Formats: sequence, C-alpha cells, structure tokens
Amino acid sequence: IAPTPRDQVADGGTLRFPIAQSTTNFNINQADVTGYDANVVSPMLPGPFDFSADATPSVDKDYFSDIVLTSTKPQVVTYTINPKAKWNNGNPISYKDFVAQWKALNGSNPDYQVLSTTGYDQIKSISRGANNQIVTVTFAKTYADWKALFSGLYPASVNATPDAFNNSLKEGIKVTAGPFKFDNVNKTTKTVTIVRDDKWWGEPAKLDRIVFPDIVDTAQIDALA
Repeated sequence: IAPTPRDQVADGGTLRFPIAQSTTNFNINQADVTGYDANVVSPMLPGPFDFSADATPSVDKDYFSDIVLTSTKPQVVTYTINPKAKWNNGNPISYKDFVAQWKALNGSNPDYQVLSTTGYDQIKSISRGANNQIVTVTFAKTYADWKALFSGLYPASVNATPDAFNNSLKEGIKVTAGPFKFDNVNKTTKTVTIVRDDKWWGEPAKLDRIVFPDIVDTAQIDALA
C-alpha cells in the first residue's frame, strides 16, 4: 500500500471513496444507519483512540490530553479533554456531551431508536471532574471493551431528545469537530461531500474534500476503471 510520510504527501485534491448504499442518517448510533455511514461521518467527529496498523490503541491527543483507567473496583475511567477541542459552532467539547450520549444509548428510554446499547448499558454514572473538560465514567460492572465507547461522539444537542436523536441528522450534520465538515448531499448524483474544516485545531487535512458516491460493490471496479 506504499505508506508515505505525511510531509511527502501533496496538499489538496479530492478523494472519491465509494459506499455501496446511500447515507440514511448521519447519526451512526441510530438504528436506521447503513453499514457505510461511519465511513462518511468519522472524519467529522471526535473519538477517544487512534489505532495502529496492528490494532494497538493510543489516545487521540487532538481530542484528549489523557484517558486513564483510574480504578478497577469499581471500574472508573477518567477522560481529560484537550482544552483546544471545540465543536465548529464554537462550543467546547465537555462532559455534557458524554452524559447526553450515555443517556441516549443506555437503553433506559425506548423512544431513542438506538443501533446498540452495548457498553453504555454498563455505565452507572458520568460526572464532571474539576472542570467541564474532565469526565469521570463509573461502570456498574467491569466492561472490558470500554475503549470502544464514545467513538463517534456527538454534541449534546443531537442526543437531547428522542426526536433530535432519531431525525435531526437525516439530511446532514451541521455541528462537527474534526479535520473535515459536512458540505452537501446531492440526491441526483447520490453523493455526499465533506470538505476541510478551517476551524480544526490539529494538523490540517491534506485533502480539500472527500466525495462519497453511492456505487454498489459489483460496479465499483468498472467505476474505478
């Protein structure tokens, strides 16, 4: 796959990344999502960990200064959010976003049409630490795969009500926090386009944009040719 150092990769350009089914919901935690929607959304949202080629996790320092398992009995994880990390509407990423996502996904309210409650239903409480950017997550019982949680964190407004959770992101996603932001959905050409976000505080994205065309698997080779 010819891995290349970042400083040898040219700036700009467009990547066309085919998905085999049109995006139905930009909330990847909602039950109606397709198996491809995470590819579209992940460049626009926070996640706690990066993964190396051999699947070893490391804290994503763009979003978190530190993430520590601070207790095992009970299991407690403390997330320290990077003070530079903000949603592109200017609001800081905070413990409130964690609380809202947990309450939406823990299965306690059936009006939230969730894809899965796994892991979130094991959380006993989420509280504010010394400031709004320190998050303490306490589990009711030990949950081994805790590093998978909050990957694809949304602003609290998306999870505030069942209607917002189920319906507010069907046509696009306005509030994001990543190297890319939402640009448009073209229903005629069946494409989604995301573009570089100048409000991103980390290293700027190399690409100008990523276009996700809806092309079924069997047609992708001919489309590439």
